[in-house]
Amino acid sequence: MPHPLQAVPPSRRPALLCIAIALALAASLAMLWIGWPLRNAVAQLGIASLELASDAVTSAAIIDAWKQQHAGIRLDDSLSTWVQSVPRGLDELAATVTILGYDYAPIYCLALSMICVWLGSPGSQRVGAALGWLIWVGGLLDALENTLLLRTLYGDGSGALPETTHLVAWAKFAIIAVCLG
Repeated sequence: MPHPLQAVPPSRRPALLCIAIALALAASLAMLWIGWPLRNAVAQLGIASLELASDAVTSAAIIDAWKQQHAGIRLDDSLSTWVQSVPRGLDELAATVTILGYDYAPIYCLALSMICVWLGSPGSQRVGAALGWLIWVGGLLDALENTLLLRTLYGDGSGALPETTHLVAWAKFAIIAVCLG
């Protein structure tokens, strides 16, 4: 099945690809920067630790560690931010990072799709087109994973939810690895 990106004129592809890669790298760095405080002894990979938690016990331990960690007061804060009725845990930051993931997925999917479709050898256009479609399946899995993570963060982390999230995350990562490899 042909890929819609194959219809883009070859003369326009380099500029579009550079823009897409720049956006994907900028979004990746922003997600890394925003989510960096989620890294701790229990969740060494930040939000990815929760994505890859294979059982309810591990998932609960990660969320509990985040709930116990508070951003605290920085010296550069204004007086209005010093007064808080209830200190917020890093679990709220985890939810924010997860929600931002819905916007992040189309950005990296577009860049990887362009790479797969446009940078393959002329004889492998069918493979490139197939991989260009496959990365969007990974993006859909990412959206499903984000939904499962939000359910876990907001109190429904029991049962098979962490295991399902774990499997969906690994499937997404496998698709990304295939498309990059």
